[in-house]
Amino acid sequence: MPDQVEIYSAYSLLGMLFIWCEQDFFPGGEREAGTIDLRVQRDTITNIPICRASSLKGPIRAFFEQYSNKLDIEVDVIFGNQNRASAVEFLRAGIILYPVHSFIGLFGYVTSPYQLREYWLNHLRNRGDQKARDLISILDTLEMKLKNKKAIITDNSIFRDMDLVLAKGEFIIQKDEVEQDKNFNTLLQTLIEQAIPKTGKNIFSGYHYTKEKVEKATILVPDELFRKIIDRTLPRITRIALDYETKTVKRGALFIQEFIPRHTLLASGVYEAERCRDISEVSNQIKKFVNILKTNPLINIGGNETVGYGMVRLVFYS
Repeated sequence: MPDQVEIYSAYSLLGMLFIWCEQDFFPGGEREAGTIDLRVQRDTITNIPICRASSLKGPIRAFFEQYSNKLDIEVDVIFGNQNRASAVEFLRAGIILYPVHSFIGLFGYVTSPYQLREYWLNHLRNRGDQKARDLISILDTLEMKLKNKKAIITDNSIFRDMDLVLAKGEFIIQKDEVEQDKNFNTLLQTLIEQAIPKTGKNIFSGYHYTKEKVEKATILVPDELFRKIIDRTLPRITRIALDYETKTVKRGALFIQEFIPRHTLLASGVYEAERCRDISEVSNQIKKFVNILKTNPLINIGGNETVGYGMVRLVFYS
């Protein structure tokens, strides 16, 4: 057996931050000359929607600033300022589970190997535990099966023995192109353990339905198909701007905006700077920071909060 190689790093994984969209979500984006005026942030390589680290860190900081005195949190220690680097580093968040209309069950979740690996399992791998390596091995096996199939479901799925009719019939996968796999159950059960919000050992009120959806209505599809489904089903809303003096629509202020839909699950790795590990003052602040995140706070990320967008629930797993 080869000797264990020690790997040095300036950062260590503090935990996974899961983001449940309780409303349609606009983390920010770019204006473009085209059919869609205001697109959500996207990965420059995959073109799949993301939430950049800066768009994530700012609202979380604002939440902690609101309760800094009550919670005895030194915000500048955790998040940094102009004179000091932050003790905690946020990475961009990506979509883990994406809701799509289905012929039965109202909606199902779709996901892909790349999304699960990039925004969830690779972070767990950085912690170096064996369970993470086992999960990556399972995902590798499932990805190999997708070379011959178009979808993988769990063996207790609501979609067993039927064609998958998604997005009001725009995407149809024949039942002989769908495979049931118990290993996919294992992967999803681990995700549920980490991502479903809880109070103590009890599932947070209202999330029993979400848990069942993840267990029985999640579909693993190839990366290319996942991107196509998102491109075709992202909510796109026509909006206007008002002239506050006349209370009428501003001339030329009609625009179309994209959103990430409610029920979507995103995930991000949160890392602790190793330079802070042996500083007791900073270490204590990080522990308080983690304990507060574990209360499943409800915050707003991105724009348009006054018109009902951007409310998300945070779940922290360490």
